[in-house]
Amino acid sequence: KSFSKDVGPLVSKAVKRSEGSDAVVHLSGVKIFYGSQTGTAKGFAKELSRDVKTLGIPAEVIDIKHYDPDDQLSDECTNMSVCVFLVATYTDGTPTVNAEWFCKWLEEASTDFRYGKTYLKGLRYAVFGLGNSVYVGHYNTVGKNVDKWLWMLSGMRILTRGEGDCNVVKSRHGSIQADFLAWKVKFLTRLQALAKGEKKSCSGNSKNGSSCKNKKKEQEEDEAAPVPQDNSSEEDLMESSSDEEESGLQDEKTSGSVVDMEDLGNIMNSVKRAKDFCTAAEALLVPEQIRFPNQEKFAEMSAYYENRWGIPHCVGAIDGSHIPIIAPQEYHCDYFNRKGWHSIILQGVVDGRGLFWNVFAGMPGSLHDARVLRLSTLWELATRGNHFPAQTRNIGGVSMGYYLLGDSAYPLQNWLLKPFQDTGRLTAEQQTFNRKFSRGRVVVENAFGRLKGRWRCLLKRNDSDLPLVKSMVWAPVTTGVVELHSGPRLPVQAGPALPESLEHNPVLGDVPVLLVQTGPGMTECLRSLKRGEALTKQGYKLIGSHSGVKLCRWTKSMLRGRGGCYKHTFYGIESHRCMETTPSLACANKCVFCWRHNTNPVGTEWRWKMDPAEKILEDALEKHQTMIRQFRGVPGVKPERYEEGLAVKHCALSLVGEPIMYPEINTFIRLLHTHHISSFLVTNAQFPEEIRSLVPVTQLYVSVDASTKDSLKRIDRPLFKDFWPRFLDSLRALGEKEVVTFVQELADMLPQYEIACEHEHSNCLLIAHTK
Repeated sequence: KSFSKDVGPLVSKAVKRSEGSDAVVHLSGVKIFYGSQTGTAKGFAKELSRDVKTLGIPAEVIDIKHYDPDDQLSDECTNMSVCVFLVATYTDGTPTVNAEWFCKWLEEASTDFRYGKTYLKGLRYAVFGLGNSVYVGHYNTVGKNVDKWLWMLSGMRILTRGEGDCNVVKSRHGSIQADFLAWKVKFLTRLQALAKGEKKSCSGNSKNGSSCKNKKKEQEEDEAAPVPQDNSSEEDLMESSSDEEESGLQDEKTSGSVVDMEDLGNIMNSVKRAKDFCTAAEALLVPEQIRFPNQEKFAEMSAYYENRWGIPHCVGAIDGSHIPIIAPQEYHCDYFNRKGWHSIILQGVVDGRGLFWNVFAGMPGSLHDARVLRLSTLWELATRGNHFPAQTRNIGGVSMGYYLLGDSAYPLQNWLLKPFQDTGRLTAEQQTFNRKFSRGRVVVENAFGRLKGRWRCLLKRNDSDLPLVKSMVWAPVTTGVVELHSGPRLPVQAGPALPESLEHNPVLGDVPVLLVQTGPGMTECLRSLKRGEALTKQGYKLIGSHSGVKLCRWTKSMLRGRGGCYKHTFYGIESHRCMETTPSLACANKCVFCWRHNTNPVGTEWRWKMDPAEKILEDALEKHQTMIRQFRGVPGVKPERYEEGLAVKHCALSLVGEPIMYPEINTFIRLLHTHHISSFLVTNAQFPEEIRSLVPVTQLYVSVDASTKDSLKRIDRPLFKDFWPRFLDSLRALGEKEVVTFVQELADMLPQYEIACEHEHSNCLLIAHTK
């Protein structure tokens, strides 16, 4: 009775079809979850529940706030039910208050390898999002994310995602209610097919090539029933579904309609290969092949410029180039350049041979070259005098340091020269200067020409998303440097930090090189790059300049009264009272099995502004307690465990990075013990002297990831050239920590326990009962 006149016959037809269903139960029921702020999604959930029940299928409406996904969602994979998620997008693309915890859990689970990519395999689901297209950057963000996260955990989408628009001007069916009705009709029809045991929608063709009789009958019924008059089809409202569209993919191709990328395996494989190549170029080529110019190299570049172009004390030329891209979904106007197409800007600095030694990419195409320069850290550090070596030369009575050549678009600086503006009144000397200047500056334009000639993909419009586009820009630049250099390698530099001379260059973010000097904080660089976003999405809370804290999965598990990690099993450490943190996000390895997917920076020595140990511990405890407080009232959390969790009793210094790199690590450990917090430290066996100087910790672990030099290099991918001697020396340093004496004292404290045996190579001892 609640249906409109237009869609009522369609629903009635779906109900009639369900009456003749088989006795075998293929669908146990439908669970309808809603995340609502104003009550619209809740009303839709109740309406959908009534309509599902008319099909003779049990239905349950659940406020997502009262649902514990960690305890119950995996059960939906085996109970033959269908889960429907009606979720609204609230302020700035965030979930509604009652759906906040569910979305947070689902996002973390989708990126946590410990859950696994098949955690929700067997879950049948459908998503309908509620939003307002007036908010372009956040339209239906929550619905899209929930759909994506469920799919990432191997959930099976039974119906394409629907999107309701509160903006009646752009709503495909005139209102959000009409959008929901259109999606609901399709959902009920699909539900009826599932109840009959059909896994896919009928394509209308039988195996022998003839038309399907059931399909003909359905078409006759469809012709007899009134159809809503609307210029846009129901398909326009939803994205394509791999489950639903597989049988009809050929029809879509012939009709010219848009097919979802997830259905195009070949295209997805191509995209994956492109990503893999760009990742490999950034991770492997840059650290091994690229070096930043030292003082001798600057002098060499200056001499070449003077001998080749007659310009004294110059070390390079700077310019920008536009890389064509497809219009981004967000802020597309910012990327529309003065030439009439969308692009990102690649700013490069080359030496006299045309070899890139500084690159900054990714700025929107509408920005002026001078604006791009001011946004780069080349500008910030060069204006402070921290970029070029302090080597001056008297030129025409003026003491000049090293400088770059730029066109008239750039601002005049003591380290950046530009030609005289041609007003028609230039002197002969000024004209001569401009001619020599132009010959010296054209080298950067030729470098861009060679780069695009070698990598033709930079000349054509790139239809990938922005993060991948930036990586696809960096890879040609990086490999181009490797191909052209015959001597010492020069670094590609980008992002918000420029280097001092550094032997091993870290790889960070979409930028292939981030060389962090003493001064700028590591977390400041992280926050301004994509890797900072990746760490934040994984649940990290950045602390100060170089530290971080995160809530462990086992902490969440034990808050619910479940089991803890192995430290609880072996040593009785309560996981819900354990804080996982690190005073150094940087690491000297890039292990292939990295828990954090190499989202943290890497380096071989400490080059960051150092925070005091007291401040790190204070902020870590505060942020940890804040994350614990988010579990107040969450379904399944035991009140007594919640109260205990606020008091930290153990600290695991194994979160990410290499904590032993922190210069004040001993002070930090002493502070932990002063606060009656036990310590657990893991190191990657690359800092033997730091291990020797380490004060006693409650537990000290040295990771042994391989048994030979070749396998360690292949698995851990260490940055140190002398990684193998460091590894062996670290094991010797561990043996020097008087493990035997400590274990003997421990055994003496345990009645009827003695040392049973010692394993010499691993420095491990076994304590056993005398029985």
